[in-house]
Amino acid sequence: MFYSNLEQIKAEARQRLSGKDAQALTQLWDEIYCAFKTWKQEHGDRDRKPRPARGLLDILPDKPLPFKKAEPWECADFIMPNPIALARKLWLENYAPFKAIMDREGFGCVLALLTIKFADTANPDDLLAVHDHFVMYESIVSGIAAGRRSILQLQENNLEKGRLKGAQTQKEAAAERDKEILNMNADLLNHSNTARWKLEQRAAYIRDRVFKNEETKKKYSIGTIIGKIQGQA
Repeated sequence: MFYSNLEQIKAEARQRLSGKDAQALTQLWDEIYCAFKTWKQEHGDRDRKPRPARGLLDILPDKPLPFKKAEPWECADFIMPNPIALARKLWLENYAPFKAIMDREGFGCVLALLTIKFADTANPDDLLAVHDHFVMYESIVSGIAAGRRSILQLQENNLEKGRLKGAQTQKEAAAERDKEILNMNADLLNHSNTARWKLEQRAAYIRDRVFKNEETKKKYSIGTIIGKIQGQA
């Protein structure tokens, strides 16, 4: 298995869905898929040939895929087309038909369902983002979830394999950001007006000031910042 912590992430997803019966989950998937299809017709990439969904290790060349027959996530120009990637995209873009489902069910529930159904073919980066979301949720309830370090190590392995360009530069920049996060947290604890802030409040404050670029900020969840503060990320 390429992603050695896949079962752990699935277990986190199943925990988020505990209490929902199979019929309710089937209905939820039908609603999500309907929102996906609406997005495809409104915004799907017709200029480029849709990219078939395949596993990470599939190196066969893409075959032409007619827009009409393509799945919605195959019309979004993803490197690894997958419903989880499309869900994250529509969440970040606040796409109305999808937002209506999230407002009712919660984004964590939607992610959990898609993870159980499609994790085996998902991009590891998308799974990392799913894990981050679950960790953020659990940190508010009961602290940082176990396993964060191993997930980050998998991301590091991907960098070493050359999946991302400029890996060394990114690592150095990340190290500087981590240092800034820790210094800013220490400074907040040394001032009487901020020392009593809850951990989540400090993490949110730090994220807003460390990450000026909105796109970069979206990649760092509150749970991630908390993990860095507590030395678990």
